[in-house]
Amino acid sequence: MLPFCFIQKVLSQPISKIGYVQTDVLLFFMPGYLSINDSMKIWKEIADQKLQVKQAYGKVKLQEYYNQELLLRPAEKSKLENEIFVLQKEIQQLLDIEQKKIEAKRSLWVFSYWKKIDSVAQIIAEENKYQLILNQVYTDGRAFMLYGPESLNLMNTFADKLRISLPENYMEVFRRYQKE
Repeated sequence: MLPFCFIQKVLSQPISKIGYVQTDVLLFFMPGYLSINDSMKIWKEIADQKLQVKQAYGKVKLQEYYNQELLLRPAEKSKLENEIFVLQKEIQQLLDIEQKKIEAKRSLWVFSYWKKIDSVAQIIAEENKYQLILNQVYTDGRAFMLYGPESLNLMNTFADKLRISLPENYMEVFRRYQKE
């Protein structure tokens, strides 16, 4: 997010050259980007396996408690209840830790792609004297940038610099994927 003072400074100067790009579409066509989701599934499965072991042990302890509840002395009952409580807490902590690990891995991976796009944006801006390159972002099906003539579309320029090939109908392909 650009600071307001930067935007104000840029907009107060006469703007001679503006372009736009759709980073979500570029990311879609960047090799390896879509495999992040596949990797996330694998990491989640590994985390789930760790959790299942702990949860299975917790179920055994809970069943043990229910089977012996009426036979246990108050001190034994309290000890078993405390053990079950600690197990529940450990399971929740493990879940939180694994989720944070997965999100951290995803963030690092995604950041490397954004870094490439940002570097390319700077190069294109310098080489072609662009003062603004806007990102046409869609939120709830609406574009952040509502209109931009095709002459300002820098998708192919970005694709060339990123060494990715965009099909002629790249928006159709992208939209079809989003619907799946």
